Amino acid sequence: MNVFDEMGKYWAEIADKGKIENQIRFIKKTFPKTGLILDLACGTGRHSILLSKEGYDVVGLDISSNLLKIAKSRWSGTQLIRSDMRFLPFKTAAFSAAISMDTSFGYLPSEADDIKSLSELRETINCGGIFMIDVFSRECLILKYKTSRLSNLKWAFFRLY
Repeated sequence: MNVFDEMGKYWAEIADKGKIENQIRFIKKTFPKTGLILDLACGTGRHSILLSKEGYDVVGLDISSNLLKIAKSRWSGTQLIRSDMRFLPFKTAAFSAAISMDTSFGYLPSEADDIKSLSELRETINCGGIFMIDVFSRECLILKYKTSRLSNLKWAFFRLY
């Protein structure tokens, strides 16, 4: 059981309060409608579902069976797979692009696990593919949560080529 399974529908309600319209608009400007897109840590399928309805070929992946059930109940037109992002069940270069929205990275037990998941992801995206990751900035988090612990966070940016 993971934290998102335990939170179930409550997580869905919290997560759905974001500015998804702006995110979808930006994704549509960035990604062509050709090729397969992976929605990594898709949760309740907010992005996967809307992109699928717009004509994109999307696969949503999440470790939480409860969140995937919510996604499936919202719309059955998107492929959804339950898996750990450290061990992706896809062929090499299966995707032309991948998205990870709403700070999906950072929940794994260690930095080595984050690196493992990025390495797995790199293998699944074809040469020249795009990986879009949405994360909060350190400053935004400090303003939002007003905690001094955030000033000690490590930040890293990865470029996949």
